[in-house]
Amino acid sequence: GEDASLSVVAGATDVSENEVLEFLDRAENLGLLRTDFQINDETMRFLGKRVVEIVYGSIQRERRQELHERVGAYQEELHQKRLGPSASILAYHFKRSANQEKASRYDQIQRDLRRRTFNRDEAEHYTGESLVEEDEGPREEKLGAGALAQLPNLFRTLVTTVRSVQLY
Repeated sequence: GEDASLSVVAGATDVSENEVLEFLDRAENLGLLRTDFQINDETMRFLGKRVVEIVYGSIQRERRQELHERVGAYQEELHQKRLGPSASILAYHFKRSANQEKASRYDQIQRDLRRRTFNRDEAEHYTGESLVEEDEGPREEKLGAGALAQLPNLFRTLVTTVRSVQLY
């Protein structure tokens, strides 16, 4: 059901981009998906969750794992060059592949990033409830050296989030 870009589909396969386009055209003519040009890439989207369930369910388990491994490896290359998605997408694909070592590594990266970017004061403002643990001591209001060192990660997370949001 989620949009997938043609560059990711083609990059994760050994098939040429033209063959991928031909296949997507056939699938679109059969009413299974729709394609659209967004920003600077062609995207495809299945027309319903049931279509996704049928297509995904018809693929043998070993083949699904292999496909998730390929997509994860392609996305990992982009991620390492700081061109690709967040660690959560990598964790998603590697969890569904046979490579559980990478799945746990990217899952841990995702959890660490979430812990570093969560703002307790902001959450308290929205919920009206205190989120301070009883065993915590007082917090300083100014950013320390450790927090300042995390600012590049914060900005990268923000840019990645903004890039992945689509406005309709």
